[in-house]
Amino acid sequence: MKTVKSILLIILICIHLVPTIWALQIERPSTYEFIDKVIAEGNTTDNAGISMAAHIYEYTPQQGPPYGHDFLNFNISVLANTRKALTYNFTILNELKDWVFDAPGSQYYQEFVNCGDDWGTWVDLPDNFRFLFYGAKYRNLPAEKDVSKVWICSNGYVSFDNSNSTNPIPPSGLCDPNPPNAFIAPLWADLLVDAEAKITTTRRYHSPNEYFVVMWKNVLHKSSGQRLTFSLALEAYDAMYDDAVIPQGHIYMGYQSVVSVDKYYIWGISDHEGRKGSGVYEPGANLGWFNGKTVTFYQNSPNYCIRRVNLYFEDQYWQNARYEIVQETMRGYGLRIHKGEEPSSNEQLMFLKTILSAVGLGLSGTSALASVAGLAFPPTLLITLPLSAVLVAWGAYDWYVRHQYNLIEWASLQENPIGDPMQSAHLKVPAMNDFVFDSSLNVGFLWLLTDGPSSYHNLTLKAELEYSESPGAPTHTVTTSIKVDLSQDNNDSFPEATALIRGCYGNDPMLWLGYDDPEDYYKVCISNAYRIEVEINVPPIDTDFDLYLYDPYYSLRAASEQRGDNKREFISYCPDLAGYWYIKVKRYMGHGFYNMTIATLGQGGACPTLFIWNGSTFVEEALLDIHAESDITLQHSIQNPLTPEHGVCKLQLRELDNYTSHIDQVKLYAVDYQGQYHQGLLFYAKHNELGFVTSELWFDDNIRIDMTPTQTVDLKFLSFIPYDATAHYVFEITGYNRKDW
Repeated sequence: MKTVKSILLIILICIHLVPTIWALQIERPSTYEFIDKVIAEGNTTDNAGISMAAHIYEYTPQQGPPYGHDFLNFNISVLANTRKALTYNFTILNELKDWVFDAPGSQYYQEFVNCGDDWGTWVDLPDNFRFLFYGAKYRNLPAEKDVSKVWICSNGYVSFDNSNSTNPIPPSGLCDPNPPNAFIAPLWADLLVDAEAKITTTRRYHSPNEYFVVMWKNVLHKSSGQRLTFSLALEAYDAMYDDAVIPQGHIYMGYQSVVSVDKYYIWGISDHEGRKGSGVYEPGANLGWFNGKTVTFYQNSPNYCIRRVNLYFEDQYWQNARYEIVQETMRGYGLRIHKGEEPSSNEQLMFLKTILSAVGLGLSGTSALASVAGLAFPPTLLITLPLSAVLVAWGAYDWYVRHQYNLIEWASLQENPIGDPMQSAHLKVPAMNDFVFDSSLNVGFLWLLTDGPSSYHNLTLKAELEYSESPGAPTHTVTTSIKVDLSQDNNDSFPEATALIRGCYGNDPMLWLGYDDPEDYYKVCISNAYRIEVEINVPPIDTDFDLYLYDPYYSLRAASEQRGDNKREFISYCPDLAGYWYIKVKRYMGHGFYNMTIATLGQGGACPTLFIWNGSTFVEEALLDIHAESDITLQHSIQNPLTPEHGVCKLQLRELDNYTSHIDQVKLYAVDYQGQYHQGLLFYAKHNELGFVTSELWFDDNIRIDMTPTQTVDLKFLSFIPYDATAHYVFEITGYNRKDW
C-alpha cells in the first residue's frame, strides 16, 4: 500500500477567525485520482488560537491484501498557540541608561543622514543577536536565518511586519489592526530627517547584556519646528536560552533631548495583530516631561500555556471505516534552527504556494520573513515532517530551514479495529512546570473505506487545544473542525439533473467523471436571459471531456468538443425559450475532476464583461458600462476575491453583447489600507483572435483594439505592493461601445 508522501506544510492563518466548521464535498471516484486539495480552518479566543490544514493528497480504489478497499491519503497539520495572552508592562525611570545611546565607530555602527520625509529601510540585526517580542523570535545567526531584520522609520518607530509603513500619523490608540503592526515606538510623530539630522544603529554591550540601539538624532518635528533626540534599545537574550522558555525581551526608550510639541504622539508597543499593546497616546505638550528619562517595557506574568493538543478523526458511518496513522511528528516551543536541505520535489513547492493562496496571504520581497511575524501565529511555527521545512516567499526569494524542537511528549493511539467510531492523536507537555506557548501536531493518515464505491461517508477532523493560566490551574479549550463528505452523484440523466444557478462549481463540491460515471447533467432556469455561457476546465493529462447545451425539450442546441491540448470547453448561446435549459458534461476519454462556470446575462446588458481569477477559475465580476459615442473612462472596484499568483493578477474581458467594444486603455490599481492607489504593470494582453495587444492598451491614445461578440482579451498585471498590504483592487477601462437603444 502507498504511504503518505513527505509533504511539507505551512499554515498561515489570519487573525480573528470565526469558530465555524469548514466542509468539503468530493464526488467519490471509482479510479485512482490525484486530488491535491488543501483546506484550512482556525479559531481564536482572547488568549489562545488553534488552526488546522488538511492536505487531501490522493484517492486510491480497492487494492489487494492486506486491505482490499478504498482509501484517501491525508496529511494534517495543527498549530496551537497561547501567544495572544502575552502582555507587557512599563516603568518610567528618572535617568538615562548607558545603553540607550549609540556608539559611533563600533563594529555595527550605521548612519542614515538626510533621509528626508516619511522614509524607511530594513536593517539587519547584528550577527548572533537574539530578541523575543510578543512570542516571536528575531535572530540573525550565521547561515541559520530566522526573522533577522527590523524596519526603521524616520517617524520615530521600528516594526517587524512587512508593511514597509512610513505613516507619519500615529493612531489614536495602540490597538489598531492597520499597519504597521508589531511596532516599537519611542516617539511616533510626523518627523523629518533633514541635513541637520540622522538615524543611527549600533550594537552596545553592558555586562551582562547586549543591546541593539536605534537613535533618532536632532530630527525635526515638522509642525512645531522643534529638534528632538531619542533612542530605542532592544535587549538580547543569551544563546544558552535558545532551547528554553524565556521571558520576552526588555525594551528601553531613552529621551536624550526632547521638548513639548504641538501635536499628539505615541510612545509604546503593539503586537503583531494590532489587538493589544502597552504605552500612551498623548498630547505633545507632555513630551517635554520625558526629557532625561528612560521607559522600559517588560513581560507581565502569569501567562497562559499549552497543556495538550488533540486531533480527533470520526466518520459518521464508522462501521465501514478505519484509520491508519502512517507518519507523525510533534513540535514545541524551544526550537533550534539548522540549515537544511532543499526539498527534493517541485511538487512540494507547488503545495506550499497552493496553501498560501488558499489562505489568502502573499509574501513579498526581501522582508518576506519578517511578514510572518505579522500573523496570529509566530514564525517559529513552521509545520514540518521530520527532515525539513520550506517557507515560500510570494516574491522571488525562498528560504529553506530545518527545525528541531523540544519540551514535547508524543502519544498517539494505535490503529483502531474496524467498528471503532473514533481515533485520535495527542501532543502533550511532559511536566506541569514547563511553559509552552506554541506547538504543532502533524499526522499523516489513511482514511480506509471498507464498503462499495457508491456508499456515503462523512469524516470530521477536530483539533483541540487545552491550555491553562499557570501550572496546575484549571484548563480551557478552543477547537476547530473540518468535515469531508464523500459520495457519488446521481445526476446521470435529464430527469436527475442537478439544478444550478449562475456561478462557479467544482471547487466544492469537487465534480468527477470517469469510467463508471461518464456523464453529468445539470439544469439552469432561464426566464428573460439574453445569453447563457457555460465553461468547463478538465485535468491536463490524458483527459478529454465534452460540453453540451439542451433546451427545455431535451433538444441539442450547442456543443463544444475540443480535441488535443485544449482542455477548455466553452458554449455561449442565446436562449429562445423560457424554462430549464440542460447542461451535459460527457467523458470522451480519461477521468478526473473538473470545474464549471455558468453565466446568464440579461437583455440589454452592458459590454464588455470583466472576469477575475479567484485562484482556480475565472469568475464573472461585472458588466462594464462604457456605452458612449466616444471614449469614456470607467473605474470599477472589484468585489470578488482577486487572487494573485506569484504577484501576478489575472483578469479577462469578454464581449457578451451583440455589439462591438472599442478598448483604448486598461489599468489595475492595488489600493492599500491608507487608501493609496498603486498602479500595476500591464505586461500581458492577448486577444483571442488578434494575438498580443499589450502595447495597444498601455496608453490613452487613438490606438484601440476591437472586441466583437464572443471575443476575449486575457490580461495580466504585476502588482507592486504585497497582497497582505492590499485592501482591494480597482480596474479602470477607457473606451466606448455604441449601442442603439
